[in-house]
Amino acid sequence: MKKFLGVISFALIILVICFFTANITQVIDPGVTTFRVLMICGIIISFSFSFLSEKGLWRKLALGLSICWFRLLYCHRINENSIPG
Repeated sequence: MKKFLGVISFALIILVICFFTANITQVIDPGVTTFRVLMICGIIISFSFSFLSEKGLWRKLALGLSICWFRLLYCHRINENSIPG
């Protein structure tokens, strides 16, 4: 099972990115709380799976995407909160 955790993690982070894209393009319209919970849980689970997987290409891809995606969302939230008005 540990052999496939990297691939599962990579697939999960791709699904999180697709969910984010579908929300931006308004294909789906979940509530703000639901959106945040699903995004945070998806990223945390993906990061955990990639951290527990065997070393190799899939682990590097999944860890890199998880970290970049979390950073992108976190920085977006900080910038969103810093705009006055």
